Amino acid sequence: MRLEIQSARWESVAALHFSIECLPGRAGAGQVSISREPEPDTWLLGYWIVPDKWGQGFATECASAVLELAVGVLGAQSVWAGTAPSNQASRRVLSKLGFEFRNENPCGYMVGATEVPTHEYEFVVDPSDPLPTTATR
Repeated sequence: MRLEIQSARWESVAALHFSIECLPGRAGAGQVSISREPEPDTWLLGYWIVPDKWGQGFATECASAVLELAVGVLGAQSVWAGTAPSNQASRRVLSKLGFEFRNENPCGYMVGATEVPTHEYEFVVDPSDPLPTTATR
């Protein structure tokens, strides 16, 4: 019964947002989120890191943990993420996590009134290795 109640709670989740903190009481290092997409068992991963924390592994570590949550707890079969074509560091993070490039979206997001293209990536769960980890990918 308890598992059914917990499963029902997770099923109702539309999005989860997590703050990234280095040490208690210090300024945050960024944010990572996972949100449900309209397609069944499909989620969208998002993350951003404050510039003075770039290159320290925060994006890889935190995105990996949330990807594991999406697959292992939320039941994701497909997880999407997007990045600006010029953001090589973010593309490396997605590659390390096992995401594959799918397409370029010419109007991925807006900056003011300007459409900015994004490269879209997808992580598809492998039934023989369902839990993604940076150590195994």
